[in-house]
Amino acid sequence: MPENIEIFKTKDELLQKAGEQSNKVEEKYKQSIFLYFIARYFVSVHEAKFGTIPIQVWNEYRNALDHFFRNLTNNDPAHIGKMEGHIQRAVLDILKSIVIWCRKK
Repeated sequence: MPENIEIFKTKDELLQKAGEQSNKVEEKYKQSIFLYFIARYFVSVHEAKFGTIPIQVWNEYRNALDHFFRNLTNNDPAHIGKMEGHIQRAVLDILKSIVIWCRKK
């Protein structure tokens, strides 16, 4: 595991750190940052272990970014919810990949 990846020993440690990061932004972005922190952590773990990032995770990141910019240019808060949905899907997709590997072991 690369040295710059913080290793969390418990779910609560990860959730606490995600909460700390999300408290640094405007209220409307808190959930997005919370979810992204979790996604980024597990993507880093996956990439360190397998040397790849699943294409479906990249696709969810791309879609989330698209909604972020649409929100900025259209000032439409519906895009924030859609962005959060894509980030949550990225979390689920990366965890699915890790769980499948663990179950095979």
